[in-house]
Parts: sequence; C-alpha cells; structure tokens
Amino acid sequence: MKKFDEEFKANAVRLVREERMKIKDVAHDLGIGKSTLSYWLGLNRKGELIKTASQKKEDEAVGLVMPAVNTEALPILILKKNIIC
Repeated sequence: MKKFDEEFKANAVRLVREERMKIKDVAHDLGIGKSTLSYWLGLNRKGELIKTASQKKEDEAVGLVMPAVNTEALPILILKKNIIC
C-alpha cells in the first residue's frame, strides 16, 4: 500500500474543490484510486485532513477558524457560571 503525505492529499483535494476538476481525472493524473480521492474529500469536508493555504484563508474569511482559548481559565469560568446560576 502506498503512503501519501498530507500535503499531497491536500493538493489532490484542492484540484477537485478549487480547480473544479473531475475526481476521475485527478485520480488518473495522480495515479491514485477514485475511491481514495473520494475518501480524502470526505475527510477534508469533516475537517480531518490538512487544508491548503487557500482553504485556510477561506475558512478565516467566513469565520470558521476558532479563536485561541485560554484553557487555564476555563475551569474558573465554569466555576463562576455555576456559582452565579
């Protein structure tokens, strides 16, 4: 079984999503199976596959990127909420 790095997968997904190429054409050009590429597309949709730079910019533009959370303060915030309620 061939192993593909995350950047290769992300670029294959980009060709389908951003360049609007057909799955069968991208798979053939890259020498991978259509089912493999479809699987990567599914992972990408669920956010489980590395994203290309343009996909990250797109996410930031529509507000999908979560701001950094101070996890040290989280227990204090939960405690305050429980005391006030």
